Amino acid sequence: MKGKKKFALIGMAAIVALSLLAFGLGTTVFAADDENGDSTTTCETFISKVADKLGLEYDVVSDAMQEARQEMMDEALQERLQEAVDEGLITQEQADEITTWLADRPEALDQLGLGGGQIMGGGRMMGGHHGCGC
Repeated sequence: MKGKKKFALIGMAAIVALSLLAFGLGTTVFAADDENGDSTTTCETFISKVADKLGLEYDVVSDAMQEARQEMMDEALQERLQEAVDEGLITQEQADEITTWLADRPEALDQLGLGGGQIMGGGRMMGGHHGCGC
């Protein structure tokens, strides 16, 4: 039985990691040169337009979008881990271990593009470019 739980934990960790990696890759945006030759992304242009319409600074809108994105990702992960606990795939202790590992994972994973997106606090950002919250 202990081997079965270990296998379930490894499987769950792999599913979470692959899901987050896929999400991180899915948030990549393409850059284009504007009339000044500066490289901007569709996301940056969107944030700029929203900021202009709301009369706010670009950074205020970008930061708000990053925070909202982070909250949504954290909530989705917690929901999935709770489902796994409820289904008996992992224990609550194992879910807590996964949560702790994700929060404490080495920053080098993000720097190598292997962090899978901004997840579980720590303020680390991967995914959208140039600090973009999209």
